[in-house]
Amino acid sequence: MLVVVTLGVVGFFVSSWMRNTRESGPRKAVAPPKAGRAGPERIASKFPSPSPGVAIALVEQAMRVEDDAGIATHFRVGTTPRDQMLDFLRSFRDGHPDGFECRWLGSLDANGLLIEGVMIVADSNQRLALLTPDDQGTWRVDFDSLARVCTPAWPEILKDPGFQEAVVRVVFSPDNYFNGRFQDETQWICLAMASADQEVPVYGYVPVGTPQAIALDRIMRQVSARGSAGALPRAVLRIRRPEEAELRQFEIVQVLAEDWILTDRPFDGIVE
Repeated sequence: MLVVVTLGVVGFFVSSWMRNTRESGPRKAVAPPKAGRAGPERIASKFPSPSPGVAIALVEQAMRVEDDAGIATHFRVGTTPRDQMLDFLRSFRDGHPDGFECRWLGSLDANGLLIEGVMIVADSNQRLALLTPDDQGTWRVDFDSLARVCTPAWPEILKDPGFQEAVVRVVFSPDNYFNGRFQDETQWICLAMASADQEVPVYGYVPVGTPQAIALDRIMRQVSARGSAGALPRAVLRIRRPEEAELRQFEIVQVLAEDWILTDRPFDGIVE
């Protein structure tokens, strides 16, 4: 059973990257759908999207950055200090001496942002590069998304039964593991959550009818509306482990972002 579960988790995460390629270009101003409606989100913008070739070139240049000036030019800086960003990039290049390949995924607008996606493939490993423009229209790679930054990291979360809160980047799907602290399925919604940076399945629970539940439902509807076979929604979540919960059970206390790029407004505060 453990082997089956482990294989399922791997398949669960890998499937999240399988997105159909869609055409890129300037996008029309269309009102984003409300929580109860399903439809791909389109973000109004005065900035044209980069072509597939330009998007790939921007990511390739970013992955070869070796100094602070390159960080400022090619990356959208989030919570990670610049020295750690450089360490990550060096480690990536050292770990893949044969280089890497970039594959354009198309427009993945979410969270009120223009986003273009590029998949980085190195040996059997994959990383998602999300590009978004700044106020001047310069497209940069969001570093925290690229590095799948979680605070604290998953190993610390899973080994410390007394940790308080964490901010994690996950893919997720509905599940029915109602047990222990979260056994009442009339009160809770259960989600299976996965990350390439941790090997065991974990479960998130959100109270029925809350802003967090509405936000997560909208994210799932958006992905479903895109029609990409096998795609799973991504989100940045604030989680905690309540008393009496199992080690792999977490309450979702805030939906910070649809997809993996953080903004200054939590997503569950935007959704109507």
